[in-house]
Amino acid sequence: MSADQNMLQTDELVEAARALSASQISDALAELGLPSHSMDGILTLDLAAKVVGRAFTVTCLPAAESEGKRIEYLGDIPAGAVVVISNGGRTDCSVWGGQRTLAARQRGAVGSIVDGAFRDVPEHIALSYPVFARKPVVVGSRGYANPVHTQEPVVMSNLTVHPGDLIVGDASGVVVVPADRAPEVIGIATREAAAESRIAAAVAAGMDFFEAKTLAAQ
Repeated sequence: MSADQNMLQTDELVEAARALSASQISDALAELGLPSHSMDGILTLDLAAKVVGRAFTVTCLPAAESEGKRIEYLGDIPAGAVVVISNGGRTDCSVWGGQRTLAARQRGAVGSIVDGAFRDVPEHIALSYPVFARKPVVVGSRGYANPVHTQEPVVMSNLTVHPGDLIVGDASGVVVVPADRAPEVIGIATREAAAESRIAAAVAAGMDFFEAKTLAAQ
């Protein structure tokens, strides 16, 4: 497969995933025997928010362990990426704020997932930029935590994320689709979503739910 064909397939998968919920993706992951739980404790304050894209990973370490190693990665974020930041679940400082959202949005990022805390909530909402994290906090990262490298596997709460994995998050939680299994997962989830839509339409038309479910399965 050529690079152009691979990019087309990637774009098509991301577009298809946008029509699906995190719960539908989870069901498809489970059907294939893949980790189907969401990132424990990592949620959005904006219940209308949704994020779908490929992972751009960032690792943060405590300042005491990373003095002199702080990097700036915002200029490296590719368009369409979900910025996935591992900060060990710390909630005493933010590693994502309004200025980072401003820069990331300008570069075409579609959202951020933080295993830790974030700040400047109104600014993210005003820019329609989804942020999923453990909690909001007002304290910045200086003197507390430093980003030290990018595009390496990270552990986010209870899930491992590799660069390029497909991330889907909504008010129910954030799930991770391994890049090499994404076509299978999205295919199953799309099929099941269509069945759910047929059930909903039949019930809206007056059919009994269980009858509609039986017919949708045929």
